[in-house]
Amino acid sequence: MSTVKTADLTELKSLAAPPQDVKSILHAVVLLLGYPEKLASNWKFVRKVMVHKGEQGMMHGMEHFDAKKVSKVSAVKARALLDSLNVERVKQVSRASVSFLLWAKSHLEEVEAAVI
Repeated sequence: MSTVKTADLTELKSLAAPPQDVKSILHAVVLLLGYPEKLASNWKFVRKVMVHKGEQGMMHGMEHFDAKKVSKVSAVKARALLDSLNVERVKQVSRASVSFLLWAKSHLEEVEAAVI
């Protein structure tokens, strides 16, 4: 969680139409936080999760992440979304999304060890 900054979140939630790589990263994050695919794939919903300050908010979910609560289906989908992404590629699109990519990839490894 230490790599994710509030400033990064603020920048990303301000994007009305983000690049596809940003959408993919945050789609994966929201899946890992336990939201269903139908909601996690909807950018407007993802923005609501980013804006929310309480227990349903993204930062809270990331800080209190529990790998054992992620379904195998969500883990497989998140892996598919992240597999083609790397830090250098993402930096070219959005530096603010790099911290979310790093969080998602590291926590996805934890999930895969627990559920797959």
